[in-house]
Amino acid sequence: MAIGTVAYMSPEQARGERLDTRTDLFSFGSVLYEMATGQQAFGGNTSAAVFGALLHEAPTPPLRLQPDLPPKLEEIITKALEKDRDLRYQVASEIRADLKRLKRDTSTGRAVAAMSPSPPAQTAVGTPPLQRDLSASRIIGEPLPTRPTFWFPWAIAAALLAMLSGAGWWLAWRNTRPVDPHPLVRLSVDLGPNALTGMRLTAAISPDGRRLVFPARGPDGKPQLATRLLDQAQPTLLPGTENGVEPFFSPDSQWVGFFVDRKLKKISVQGGAPVTLCDAPAYGGYGAASWGEDGTIIAALSALSGLSRVPAAGGAPQALTRLGKGEATHCCPQILPGGQTILFTANVTAVGWENASVEAMSLKSGVTKTLVAGGYFGRYLPENGTPGYLLYLHQGVLLGTAFDPNRLEIQGTPVPLLEDIAADPGWGGGQFDFSAAPSGHGTLVYLAGKGAAHTWPVMWLDSSGKMQPLVATPGAYDHPLFSPDGRRLALVNITSSGADIYVYELERETMTQLTFGGHAHMPVWTPDGKHIAFRSSAGGSRISWIRSDGTGEAEVLLETQPGGLPWSFSPDGRHLAYFEQGPEVGHDLWTVTLDTSDPDHPKAGKP
Repeated sequence: MAIGTVAYMSPEQARGERLDTRTDLFSFGSVLYEMATGQQAFGGNTSAAVFGALLHEAPTPPLRLQPDLPPKLEEIITKALEKDRDLRYQVASEIRADLKRLKRDTSTGRAVAAMSPSPPAQTAVGTPPLQRDLSASRIIGEPLPTRPTFWFPWAIAAALLAMLSGAGWWLAWRNTRPVDPHPLVRLSVDLGPNALTGMRLTAAISPDGRRLVFPARGPDGKPQLATRLLDQAQPTLLPGTENGVEPFFSPDSQWVGFFVDRKLKKISVQGGAPVTLCDAPAYGGYGAASWGEDGTIIAALSALSGLSRVPAAGGAPQALTRLGKGEATHCCPQILPGGQTILFTANVTAVGWENASVEAMSLKSGVTKTLVAGGYFGRYLPENGTPGYLLYLHQGVLLGTAFDPNRLEIQGTPVPLLEDIAADPGWGGGQFDFSAAPSGHGTLVYLAGKGAAHTWPVMWLDSSGKMQPLVATPGAYDHPLFSPDGRRLALVNITSSGADIYVYELERETMTQLTFGGHAHMPVWTPDGKHIAFRSSAGGSRISWIRSDGTGEAEVLLETQPGGLPWSFSPDGRHLAYFEQGPEVGHDLWTVTLDTSDPDHPKAGKP
């Protein structure tokens, strides 16, 4: 548990680890940095941003902010702010001796004059000693009387150690009440050599806390879903789920929903034939689904639309949420207990999720409220007797805060819970799931590792099946398309901030970035290869136009409905075919005539 003023915490304090005197010396270094430079060592507009800087970034060198400071003072501050506590000052007498030596050696007194004589606006709040009860495997911390503490009443129960070394799960976090009948438990269970890692969610846990479902390699080498009771050693493959993704459980833990072949399906945990519930017309499984107690499933059926409501017995989906201004997608739904509220993530682009927002919507009133700006994959964790907690991801850290689902209000400052979670900000992968069972503390299953986007090389494939690298440097590339003369390749590069279009020249082996801002998708070359049309999701949904040599600015060609994507030009370049997509209508095809008399400033007719 992390307690203290965020900007003055040490990295180990932010992670909730066991502390010692070196933590206080780090906090002292933070105050000394602020006195010397007038700025906080680790700043940010939100607590999440401060945590990210504290854990992963080095502060700006003091001499860069205040050139008149003695270089020795910068050395002292830098050593005090070492993230590795073994490299930090070990005892207070060491830093005191260095400061006294600096004062003696600086005859002009500039070192002292450069420090503000007044205390900083914020001062470090110390954390009381943590006591370790090894026999009970518990961490007990005394709460500070001057600051509120937020107790997260559950155990994080499963870190999937998948990737190439296999898979496992383990409990990782528990609340810090002085008296706790459910102590922290850590364990590791091997899911077997055939366990695979999912793109956005690897393992779902059943509501009764007894079963996992996860992707595994079948006898024919194809991925399919497998289930495993936690009190048994071997998983069981579910026939008929080949290539299934984004699994989720029914409230009674007896059914598994999943997406495959642009369909939403369900299958009994006991096996049998899968049942098709509805079409998922485009990019099915994008953000998964949530199964309510009233027999309704809320799902993200398309990558570029709002959420839909689907009967668990099957039937036509009904639109539930509408995209707000500038939004491109809604995903990652969760139906809250009682079935009256849903959580979901909204984003201005279909990829790149660090700047997304966690939203809550009342199903009774239809009112939507933003809970977190700058986070994704929000999940509510209930607790008996209290409102509960909201978890979400930002900058590779799982953060949590108290949350009132009735008022749709966050209470208090978010605190970091996990850093070793393999979340994917590029594709919005949360990689964790929660069950309220066992009653009283609950279980969280998550994929362990460092958060990073999936990457891959771009490859040539000849007619004999032989492959060789084309763009050797791996990236999260999408939609590669050759220019008409075959000498250049347009592609989309996906990062945590979104997606932009690049052009790779094959002969020179150089990459040129055409768009900036993270809102560009689906490049399409004009027949002469001088321009590229693409979808832009900045502030709405539109098709834009830009020179392919990297000069000039993008121009809006055509406003479209959400999900409008350019696809091809007619051979004379005077007509553009594109399509729009959505859960209600599937795909609709459109064409528009273009006036290209001024090729850098084309005009579109009526579609």
